[in-house]
Amino acid sequence: MRTKVSMNLLVCALIIGVTSNSGDHCHREDVACIAQARFGNIDESLNSLQQDDPKLIEAIKATYLIPPSKEMYNFTNKANINFNGQYGQPLIIDKMFNNKLKKGFFIEAGAFDGEVISNSLRFEIFHQWSGLLVEPNPEPFAKLKTKNRRAWLLPNCFSTKTTPEVVEFDAAGLFGGIINPKNDHKPADFEIPSTGDKNTIDTFFGFARSTITIQCFPLYSVLLALGNPTVHYLTLDIEGAELPVLKTIPFDKVDIKILDIESNHFGEVFEGSVRDMARLLKKAGYYRFRDIEIDQVWVKNDFEVNPDAKDYRP
Repeated sequence: MRTKVSMNLLVCALIIGVTSNSGDHCHREDVACIAQARFGNIDESLNSLQQDDPKLIEAIKATYLIPPSKEMYNFTNKANINFNGQYGQPLIIDKMFNNKLKKGFFIEAGAFDGEVISNSLRFEIFHQWSGLLVEPNPEPFAKLKTKNRRAWLLPNCFSTKTTPEVVEFDAAGLFGGIINPKNDHKPADFEIPSTGDKNTIDTFFGFARSTITIQCFPLYSVLLALGNPTVHYLTLDIEGAELPVLKTIPFDKVDIKILDIESNHFGEVFEGSVRDMARLLKKAGYYRFRDIEIDQVWVKNDFEVNPDAKDYRP
């Protein structure tokens, strides 16, 4: 099913040949523009640009970012929406903000379909936050787009370098991630039981597994394209690429208050350990607040949070 959907989008982009040369963002309903942004606009010429290059920032704004929706929400499970994430992360993070921070800004990388185990949906619905939802896997992204979230959408990955890069991506439902060409194992290999079918991810929605080529951008570049807003909550769930992405961030040039980092795949896909992350974030001015199952929560040293959230168990 994945191959068919991916090829249809690719063929659509190639036949229509639409480019977003108006200097504006793709409209959410413009399938050709989005398809081209996802496949046809893999632009090797961008890969030589540094992450703060104005040409790169303008390209991200003009071609790749999709604005927040103004349409009514369209959730699949309207009667029983999960606002608690996978392990209660949103409840704990909300308590860190004393359950009262309004109109904040989030970044959720690994947003999947924008509804299932979303770490950001609670803040958008109950506290009127906006933000950025990052999902490079085309099938979940197609579902994400239909949910009409009040957040920017990016159908690309965050780069593991301080420049853009084109990568091979293990498109495997919730378990998809950037493939390290130096590693014999793909990200989803660590999630699928050895006795399971490595070509089909049927745990969630029956997505078929495939390898695709995608364009990635540095997180900082995307932030600049959005005006470099204060980020109150950054959640990274990108199947082993978390540390390389964190290393690209110039923390002295951004304002990120709380980081929620999935850490159970460190050292499996890319080199680097949890200790390496700790050294990086401590040097950048953060302290480890607590763990939530497989996630680590880090807080900026000068940002005050509710200490009761440290031992809170939702």
